[in-house]
Amino acid sequence: MPPNPEDPASNPSSASEAGGASKTDALAKCREFLDSMPIINELAELSRWFGLLNACDDFHHIPVRELLEFTRELANKIDIQCTRGNGNNLQPWASRVLYLTKTIKKKASTSLLSFQDSQEVEALVARAHAFEGKFVEAKEYISQRMGSEGTRKAVSQDDFNKFNFYQVLTSIVLSLNTWSWESSILYLFQCSYSRWKKTTQMGVDKFLVDKKLNGILQWTVAHPVIFQSFLNLSEMKFPAAEKYHFEEMLDFLLAALNGNEQYHTAKVFIVKLHAAGKSCSASLVVETIRGILSDWNSNSSHEHFVRAVKQITQIPQQPRPEDISASGSKKRSRSDDTAASEDSDTSGPPSNKPSNGQSHQDK
Repeated sequence: MPPNPEDPASNPSSASEAGGASKTDALAKCREFLDSMPIINELAELSRWFGLLNACDDFHHIPVRELLEFTRELANKIDIQCTRGNGNNLQPWASRVLYLTKTIKKKASTSLLSFQDSQEVEALVARAHAFEGKFVEAKEYISQRMGSEGTRKAVSQDDFNKFNFYQVLTSIVLSLNTWSWESSILYLFQCSYSRWKKTTQMGVDKFLVDKKLNGILQWTVAHPVIFQSFLNLSEMKFPAAEKYHFEEMLDFLLAALNGNEQYHTAKVFIVKLHAAGKSCSASLVVETIRGILSDWNSNSSHEHFVRAVKQITQIPQQPRPEDISASGSKKRSRSDDTAASEDSDTSGPPSNKPSNGQSHQDK
């Protein structure tokens, strides 16, 4: 069992006992640390390992590229920690990520970082700010790059691991969700809007978001209180400078569920919207049916498929606001939500709290 030095400060006695760890030892401990953390579940054990590496000054012996990879992996593990509902202990790990980025920058003075690596370091700093709840600093990274990087098309989940912008966005949305569900879903929509508008045919094409955010999408549909809070967003007035309207949020969520192949949750969403007197674009509903058919071909029973498709096809598709003349009026039909909760993944993201008052910085 490793010692438990103060973290991230070093422990002189532990360092003395360990002696000057060699470069090989440092790399071995680094790999052992990474291999031993499935997600940051055993926080105390992992804290001790991190403290040992730091106390022995091992981080300063690790080559800068290796240290960058280590820091990236640590940030990714913190993301997963958020998705598992353990977002209340992020502060110490945010400090560790910041400590490692400072170490990388210090080492870079003697070991030149490539432009790509230096850009990733800045992204890791922004992610650490999100983890520690400093959303003003984290969002500044996004706002500065929205025009140049925020419209880059994502064609597969690999792109979310490849591009720094999307990694930072995911970390912010996950961290926001530990404080306020509403803040997280609104920020995801607002920061994805330009990419959605420029890279797809809105209301027709499915849309990819980082799979780490699946839990937030599913929870929005599955949790009754949060779903009602989502519907209540229809009463919210977006900033005058923005051109959003609530019907676009409905299409965005369904397009994202389809894009991430969450077709059965998408079906539940469609049924629950209809019960609330609302609807999504017909093209997206058709895409959901296609996805359910694809799932049935590989996994589901015939009865399950028939029931799911029947629930959707029996819903009369209402015209969207843009299809209604200025003098016309749109009547919404309502029906019982007989299977609104079927087939939905109810394993929630970090927070099941609907938005109440703002309780943290710039949410």
